[in-house]
Amino acid sequence: MAQGPTPDEVLLQLKRILASSSWSGSARLSRFLTHTVQTSLRGDTDSLNQYAIGLEVFDKPDSFDPNLDPIVRVEAGRLRRMLELYYAVEGKDDPIRIRFANRGYATTFMHAEASTAPPANPVVADPQVPVIAPAVPERSGVVTIAIFPFDDLTPDRDEGAFCDGLAAELTTTLTALETVRVVSRRAAQRFQRGAYDFKEVQSSLQADAVIEGSVRKFQERLRISAELNSVRDGFVLWAGTSTWNHRDLLLIHESICRAIVDALQSLFPVDHQ
Repeated sequence: MAQGPTPDEVLLQLKRILASSSWSGSARLSRFLTHTVQTSLRGDTDSLNQYAIGLEVFDKPDSFDPNLDPIVRVEAGRLRRMLELYYAVEGKDDPIRIRFANRGYATTFMHAEASTAPPANPVVADPQVPVIAPAVPERSGVVTIAIFPFDDLTPDRDEGAFCDGLAAELTTTLTALETVRVVSRRAAQRFQRGAYDFKEVQSSLQADAVIEGSVRKFQERLRISAELNSVRDGFVLWAGTSTWNHRDLLLIHESICRAIVDALQSLFPVDHQ
């Protein structure tokens, strides 16, 4: 029976992954992957649970409740997709395969020649075409979401970058969910808030629902409103408003994303993995 890779070989492979172009800009996922690899190598997989990961990787307080805050499940979905994409493109010739469990949060390791199963949703690299993350496959139970640009309603119209960042964070977060398909931002951007017809959205984007919202500002306080609208009948499925200190930009992004994920979970058969 062939032996698996040694710990040194696994750690060298981990360095290759973290140094790749697709991972170099993902500090949080890099930290997550490093933690799961090192913990799995120690054989301490019992500690790879949502609560412990929330504290160790995402700096959550002792009061962290995974049932209320899905950050570990959401980021685990992103991590799986990132690994699949890496091995389909940049790492296709790497000697070691690091795999993140489909259930749970442990990692397994094997030599490339022992890995006979192709990666899920393989991506074919073309130097003339930008590489994108693999799409969720067609199957029953998948909900398609379009994320429309958030309106910058601040007095000076100077929060455009924040609005774009929020839409980008929502796209990344929702794409990681196994039963959610997200319309590309380029396709969604041609629809302006309040100036579109739901039937046109449904026929053009094949979307089930749209996410849209607005950002207002008073002094150093931001007020973010978001809503999830059914494309089939135009009804508002969920709406939320929150007010934040202007300096908490990343926290705002994460909080809005978590609220929308929770709303989707209650309205559609969304699987956080």
